[in-house]
Amino acid sequence: MKKNILKSTLLTFCLTVMVLACKDDEGPMPITSDFPSIASTYSETVGTITIPFRNATPAFVSNPEIKFSGSATQGSDFTLVGVTAEGIQLSIIDDNLIELSEVIKVRIGTTGNNIHEVTIVSNCEDTASPYLGYFAGTYGATEKYGPNPPASNWYGPYDLTLVQDKDDPTKFSMTNFYDAGRGAYVKVDLAAGTIFFPNQTPSGSTRVLTNSSGTYTITPCGIEVEIALNYDGGDWVYGWTLEKN
Repeated sequence: MKKNILKSTLLTFCLTVMVLACKDDEGPMPITSDFPSIASTYSETVGTITIPFRNATPAFVSNPEIKFSGSATQGSDFTLVGVTAEGIQLSIIDDNLIELSEVIKVRIGTTGNNIHEVTIVSNCEDTASPYLGYFAGTYGATEKYGPNPPASNWYGPYDLTLVQDKDDPTKFSMTNFYDAGRGAYVKVDLAAGTIFFPNQTPSGSTRVLTNSSGTYTITPCGIEVEIALNYDGGDWVYGWTLEKN
């Protein structure tokens, strides 16, 4: 009798081990649904979000079929909370920086609509502490001719892109200065709160751009610049505005 009980116990134990071993070998079950939409937008203060599946699916926290890419960085901008039958849960991290909107591109290993892009919009709460890289970007530049000119004496806006120098982070080059495809550069002094053109001759021009200085204003999710420009035989205010979102 004892032998039969022992055999039965051993058989049950072996079967249990075999089942568990099979489950371990199988790994996470695949996501069997896709996304009902291709994109969504959230503020970085939202906390935890769920990217819903079109239909319920078996899911595991560490599902290897989920791939992340885009400008947002996993670990510093967001973390994977887990996966439920309803969707993928992400925790959005409020990093307290003024910055461009960032994108999380989520790809799941299935056919159909398997990519969803989440845009995270900065709440720009650290506007008192801009960093140099914040000045890079594409702006709408406007030239205002004469002192306090009416709008009829304005020119623009036109696209102006500032690119930060790799060796001198205070220097930003532009390729469309004066809306004439000319190359010039400005420098930013964060301690003084100024932005200025050092003496230079813009590429594609024979006229000298004399030392012209100005100020910048950090606005919620943007930046406004005004420089008293002395160039091409005239004095005017040269300004641009960039909305970061």
